[in-house]
Amino acid sequence: MLHPTKINIQKWITSLFFLSCLFPFVSPAPIQADLQPLFFVFAVIIVSYQAWRVGLSKKEYFLIAVSLIFLIYIDPGREYRVDIGKTVSLLAGVLTYIAITKIDNKQAFKLVKIAALVYFCFSCLIFLNSEVFLGIQKYFVRAINVTDITNLKYRGTPTLATEPGLLGGLLVFLLIQLRYYGKMANASAQEMLVHGVAIVLTIVMTKSGTGYFYLLIFFMLTYGNWIPRSRFVGLGLLAAVLIVLAIVVPIIASLELDNRGFQILITLFSGGNLDADTSVLRRLYDIRIGIASLFDYPFGVGINGVSAAVNELAVRHDLIREQDFAGEISLVSGLSYYFVSYGLFGVLFILYLFFFVSRAPLLHKVFALIYLSASYSPAFPAIWILLSQASKKKMRPVAD
Repeated sequence: MLHPTKINIQKWITSLFFLSCLFPFVSPAPIQADLQPLFFVFAVIIVSYQAWRVGLSKKEYFLIAVSLIFLIYIDPGREYRVDIGKTVSLLAGVLTYIAITKIDNKQAFKLVKIAALVYFCFSCLIFLNSEVFLGIQKYFVRAINVTDITNLKYRGTPTLATEPGLLGGLLVFLLIQLRYYGKMANASAQEMLVHGVAIVLTIVMTKSGTGYFYLLIFFMLTYGNWIPRSRFVGLGLLAAVLIVLAIVVPIIASLELDNRGFQILITLFSGGNLDADTSVLRRLYDIRIGIASLFDYPFGVGINGVSAAVNELAVRHDLIREQDFAGEISLVSGLSYYFVSYGLFGVLFILYLFFFVSRAPLLHKVFALIYLSASYSPAFPAIWILLSQASKKKMRPVAD
């Protein structure tokens, strides 16, 4: 029987770990990276303690072994030049995948509710006085790209994040966690609704195309099963949605709202030129570079050859934007990074993880793939937490 003090220490560590995952861009001493490594430190502690006390499953040991092998997957013929953050991302992700299973559902639900209120309240404070509260945030978040009220009016709030886009996507993850742990903890519908509305309002305040688009996908995947199975009713509803979009999008466009998120959605739905938004185009090019690398370098270029190979591939396959001529091209997509560095081995690992190891619901797997494919570091804890979360029907007993 565990001593009460040990139980409290474990609870505190798992709570701090989960909070660091819910606030992944925050640190008492920020390093020169968007994603802060606090969650990694806590994950190492939790997994090491679990392995020492009762051991891990064979699959968990295998995942750790593969991530360690990939740390030394290099091309001896190339210069040793690595991105440390992306290099250790797989190990950090695997440890996060294992560590999150040790948290209690009710404990996790309380922390999600706290995070929802913190993001909402601090966003409101930033809009009320951007100079003061963005100034405070600079001590805990690295290199915020919204600096004053002028930027805030167009780009939206980057609350406890480096930019509104990263926050918008993260908040959709928070919405998924609210839904998941709310169900696991048998929370009331009213409680989930209040905190869900707070999260959605915060997403609106980010004015982020990423956040708006991800939120749209969330609602489609979450509530799509409410649509009747009748083919004619389904087609009728689809037609109604298309008609509404055809009417609403031009109206919003004519209003010329100073909102970047709406402008990106208008571009997507109206078939506009994505060149106008370089961040969207960069993500599309990244994915194409990753796919092209599988044909040009089927076994990858190693963790030390990614930078050179990406620039070679971009030139060879005409995947250079006008902005890229000013400097070196780097990958934003974590999925493409795995493809370029590990080749088919990276593909096999991703397939194994998503289809043979993870027992997560479709919604979770879709968003894990979205986060891995665009915008975020491959170590982004949301990716691995989503993959680790099995529905009640697929729950496996976890050793204490």
